Amino acid sequence: NPNHFPILGHTGGIFPLLNSNALGNSDFANGAMAAHYGNVYSGVMDMNLRKGNNHRHEFMGQVGIFGAEFMAEGPFKKDKGSYLVVARGGIFSLLQALNVDIGTNAVPQYYDLNFKLDFPTKGGGSWSVFGVGGYARVDLLNDNVDTSDIFTVRNNNAYFRNYSALMGIRNLHYFNETTSLKTTFSGVLQHYLQDRDTIMGDRSALNYQGRLKYDRYGVQSVLNKKFSNKLLTRVGLQSFMYIYDTYRLRVREDRFTVYAVENQFMGSLFGEMQYRFSEKLDVTLGVHAYYWSINDRNWAVEPRFAINWNLHPRHHLSFGYGWHSKAQSADLLYTLDQQPDGTYTNVNRALGPTRSHHLVLTYDWSISKFLAFKFNAYTNYNYDIAIDQVPSSFAMMNYEAGASQRIQANLVNGGQQLNYGAEASLERFFGQGFYGLLSASYQRSFYRASDEIIRSSAYDIRFIGSLLAGKEFKIGRQKRNAIYGDLRFNSREGAPTTPIDLEASRTRGGTVFVEDQAFSERLGWYNRLDVRIGMRFNHPTRRISHHIYIEVLNVTQARNDLTVLYYPRLNRTVKAKQFGLFPNFLYQVRF
Repeated sequence: NPNHFPILGHTGGIFPLLNSNALGNSDFANGAMAAHYGNVYSGVMDMNLRKGNNHRHEFMGQVGIFGAEFMAEGPFKKDKGSYLVVARGGIFSLLQALNVDIGTNAVPQYYDLNFKLDFPTKGGGSWSVFGVGGYARVDLLNDNVDTSDIFTVRNNNAYFRNYSALMGIRNLHYFNETTSLKTTFSGVLQHYLQDRDTIMGDRSALNYQGRLKYDRYGVQSVLNKKFSNKLLTRVGLQSFMYIYDTYRLRVREDRFTVYAVENQFMGSLFGEMQYRFSEKLDVTLGVHAYYWSINDRNWAVEPRFAINWNLHPRHHLSFGYGWHSKAQSADLLYTLDQQPDGTYTNVNRALGPTRSHHLVLTYDWSISKFLAFKFNAYTNYNYDIAIDQVPSSFAMMNYEAGASQRIQANLVNGGQQLNYGAEASLERFFGQGFYGLLSASYQRSFYRASDEIIRSSAYDIRFIGSLLAGKEFKIGRQKRNAIYGDLRFNSREGAPTTPIDLEASRTRGGTVFVEDQAFSERLGWYNRLDVRIGMRFNHPTRRISHHIYIEVLNVTQARNDLTVLYYPRLNRTVKAKQFGLFPNFLYQVRF
């Protein structure tokens, strides 16, 4: 999970661990993924670190609201390999000292490092050593809590720590002009630590401890072969060993809710073939197979199919189908249920993967040199989703997306979900100093849990729209410098939410949801307008440039809904709001 402050068992977070200044070519697949992608049923961000400059040494420093960073790149020897290193740290503690409102009294701290070293050789191919790592911490403390603070909870102290690291060695070897082999040895460490104190009248201390710690070591190898101008093939394998040491402990009750200390193996094979019938038409067939040793249900052999048709030099049509499987998260599989005699059962360990059928249709129209239109229609049917054994509205795909959907024990595969939608975009590529992007989409998402009721899922957003536009003006005698301005507007319908049982919440002293009405209500529409003005200056004789911009996020101060919770101190429900107007700036120097 390449993010700071992640949700346990998920792939999101607040701040990215990957640095955009270090990224190279990256692809996004929103469905019907190619055969070399496995253990995923939603979408794929295929991200790559770029090579450093192998001609000359360059440096960059920048500071902004979200952190300060420094980058260095250059050759070990001219045209003989290169290095790239980027280090970054958050500065929120400094902002708080300057009385800048960041929306909470909790001050997040984070640091990360991205690097890549490239070594070309004459006979052994090209070698790369790369790594991404970071540390993050935040303390959500009871001191000075007020109702405007959307992260801290009264009478609670919570402490979060997150350590993440990825390191790998990659070799790319060309046997000849038509055959290549890429092999990567890698290791991943992810350690999430949580402690929580519930401050009672007797000032009692530690109430909860949590740790999700797993290391993954393995190898991935991909062989590419071009038999002719019409036939291309690719085959590959990957083999990983997972080392788990994880638990969640309710200290006051002396009860584990999650526990595992063990090793598991995951392996996969894939093959795909692309055949070009003509300059206008090509077809790709593929298959992906995987196995996970956690139980005898975690295996799959999945077909993939895609067709690309160039109707005209400016018109392109593509269609794809894929069957995909995603293993359940370790946090779910190792969830325990304590019996009256004090022993534990682990029904969740027998869960199989969530499976999905994808269909995607895409149309691209290159209107002119600077203008393009794209239309995308899709549907996917997800099944074998983890749900309760007894009738309820719980389904694992809503986990942490709705406040009422928490990990539970005693789950079985049986839930279903149907997603479908269409989206269109009109893009104006950068040219003559102008660029823009207008997009709109309509999408629906429904699910059925063990109570057999079809409901909107947490992702049934329906309408989404966005606009991005900017203009750059060259200035100065030699037009070496530039001043620019741009704006970004996002709007979407409110996310589904579950109503709160006010009387039950008052009795418990905490939020109680009406579970049989899950996701039957909606938050308000989300609208946000961001505006930015910036300048770039290049020195006329020296290799040095300056870039500075000022940005105002949510310039209209729209108070968008975040969630609805019961606040015991106020004895009523409160609709927590997201940030209002938020200023941002960046100063960057390259030399």
